[in-house]
Amino acid sequence: MNNNNKTRGISGLMLLLCAVFMIGAYWFMNQAEKQEKAYTYREFQEDLQDNNIKKVEVKPDKVAPNGTLRIEKNNGVISCKSELDKG
Repeated sequence: MNNNNKTRGISGLMLLLCAVFMIGAYWFMNQAEKQEKAYTYREFQEDLQDNNIKKVEVKPDKVAPNGTLRIEKNNGVISCKSELDKG
């Protein structure tokens, strides 16, 4: 009887670990997908011409030329990490 209880506990722990792993993998894949859908300078120019931009915030990092852009559009907010051109 004692061995049965220990086996059930290990199975429950394994099930929990598998669930945590699956959730982590799902989150990681979504993050990777967001990176692939980069907001390009051309898209920014088009949104400016179409009056789709409400507000732009540029927050430089301590190490130049990196920073974060927060672009508030009429249909949502875009935040992206950016390395500015040196030229």
